[in-house]
Amino acid sequence: MNQPKIYLYGSLRCIHCENAKKWLKDNGFNYEYMDVDKLENINTVKSYNVN
Repeated sequence: MNQPKIYLYGSLRCIHCENAKKWLKDNGFNYEYMDVDKLENINTVKSYNVN
């Protein structure tokens, strides 16, 4: 079965993000992690209300 592409936007400072990464890994999901602290266009990130 093909899995949909999962993009996880998060921060290393966010415990919920770290828990989500662990859950995805533990349950065999492939995902691409996007660290919002390292994204080039921070204004776009802020417009999504990511803290």
